[in-house]
Amino acid sequence: MMQRLLLAAVLAFGAAPAHAEDEPTLEQLALDGIRACMSIAEGRDPAAAAAIFGLTAQDKVFVRETDRGKIELLPPDADRKSCRTQIYALDLDDTVMWDTVKGFLTTPPQAYSPLQSRIAESLGSYASRTSIWAASGGTDGTVALVTLYEVLANEYYHGPKILIDFLINKK
Repeated sequence: MMQRLLLAAVLAFGAAPAHAEDEPTLEQLALDGIRACMSIAEGRDPAAAAAIFGLTAQDKVFVRETDRGKIELLPPDADRKSCRTQIYALDLDDTVMWDTVKGFLTTPPQAYSPLQSRIAESLGSYASRTSIWAASGGTDGTVALVTLYEVLANEYYHGPKILIDFLINKK
């Protein structure tokens, strides 16, 4: 009986409803944000870079929300010279996120150096742990920086938040 109801819903609406297991994980979305920032650093238009990774424009921010949480991509602007990826969630395992980002940043072809520093500090009024990597800046051989902030609480979900800054303007 349940299968018939599901089949009737599929026929009526054209597709079965999306389930959380069909969506990318927050870790996958974080890496997509870093890749979009790399693309912007290489000269691609922010809107085009965001579209490649399934992010949609909302004001000056590119967003994707899933059942697990939300990712925002903030391209560089007059006040911030980095491309920022923000990941929000009610339940975010910072160790898994840390290991995923670290694995991506230290594995070729990104050519990133090993972790340089991991320090405790605050980001605005929030306590955070900060990790900083140095990297080859691309084809020109300059140095770029990637900084990951693990914020312990925030105003969006009242839970963890990860911010990843990819330095665009190397001057």
